[in-house]
Amino acid sequence: MKKLIHLFQLVIVFFLSFSSFTFSQDAIPSGTARYEALGYNPFIMDAAIDLNRNPAWGNKYNNYAFGDIGRYTSDYDPKTGYSNEDKDGAYRLRDQYLGVNFRTGRDWSLGVILNKEEGQIFTGSIRAYYENLGNDRPLVPFKALIAYNSSKNVTLGLAPYIAYWSSDVTSTNPNNPSANVNDSRSTNTYGGTFGLLAKSSAASWTEGTVGIKMNGYSYDSQVDTVINNYENDGGLQLNAFYRGWYKMKNSNVTVVPYVSFDIMDWTPTRSPNAFAVTEKNDYWNILGGVGINFPINDEGMLAGGVSGGYFSSSYTFYDTIDGGYGTQIYKDKFENVIFPQFNIGLEWNLTDWMQGRFGYSRALSQGKDEITVTYDSLQSSAEFKETLASHPDQTITLGIGMQFGSFSLDGLIGERFIQIGPNVFSGKNNDLYVSTFHVI
Repeated sequence: MKKLIHLFQLVIVFFLSFSSFTFSQDAIPSGTARYEALGYNPFIMDAAIDLNRNPAWGNKYNNYAFGDIGRYTSDYDPKTGYSNEDKDGAYRLRDQYLGVNFRTGRDWSLGVILNKEEGQIFTGSIRAYYENLGNDRPLVPFKALIAYNSSKNVTLGLAPYIAYWSSDVTSTNPNNPSANVNDSRSTNTYGGTFGLLAKSSAASWTEGTVGIKMNGYSYDSQVDTVINNYENDGGLQLNAFYRGWYKMKNSNVTVVPYVSFDIMDWTPTRSPNAFAVTEKNDYWNILGGVGINFPINDEGMLAGGVSGGYFSSSYTFYDTIDGGYGTQIYKDKFENVIFPQFNIGLEWNLTDWMQGRFGYSRALSQGKDEITVTYDSLQSSAEFKETLASHPDQTITLGIGMQFGSFSLDGLIGERFIQIGPNVFSGKNNDLYVSTFHVI
């Protein structure tokens, strides 16, 4: 009886704090909550994560629905004026999306993913520029999923992606022409991802993706006869990803190497440019590693490995009009070398319908920031170096997954949840993630 009470308490705490669920003929535990609970692990297979990244997986996960209900956010909301740390603030979730994928023939599958934010337009430095102009982020991103078996062992995938926002304001006053206003704003990203999945044996395969997105914003303002245009040149974002899954002979151990790459550069523009100012932004990063994945006595899975990478972002400001100083140039370049980065995840079957999960994620990085300022022929510079560790708040992660027939529910518990308990008992906010339901 005591064990039954403890199990009931665990289930109640789970539903009150975090969740991820799957509905299928054969439930597939997966999703953002599972991925994070296993230490943000690149050395695992996860249906929702894999399908989001590579559309070629569409022919492997058929008649499948998935998504994230989201996570609690404590960010200050400038539109409402409330912070969610306040009891009177509005309770909000973020990072929500929904996807479905269906088999449409022997060699084809089609699907769609809604509200999955991807690309620099949502999180990169370009966002600060268009938000300062009064533009919003693109709304309800749309991604299609198309997968085709080109041969017995090769599947190709294509995922077109689009997100868009616009606003137009027109005001006329015949009695006061100087009050006539015409404002037009837009923010958008267009592009897609091509994916490939190739089997080399029954338990080994290789996958790769190449993605291209055009990120842009514009603001056209006309007051009477005065016209100003703000937009960006460039904004082409290119990314690539490779991962292998190679089963060792006469062993249950699978070796998992991976490499990811991302690059983008863009320049904000203004017309007319009365001050002859030019700005340029560049960004790129590469990350790769190797790990292992192996089952444990048919009751669990252990995956882990080490990664390393390089991140670079730079900003350059030019002012070519002589304002008493001559040509002015300001350059700020930030570089970060990441090594080592450890990701470890353990998943264990607590019962035939419940899994427990443990994850560890930690990285060491060497950061360098170089600033150079030039006034005509005069130059000054500064350099800052610091060795840092990744943020400790999510070093250790825990989660639970549950399956009820064709329905799977997966969730993440943050450290603060362990420290202070669920909100219903402590009255305090927690680190929670409500993630992923699936249908097969």
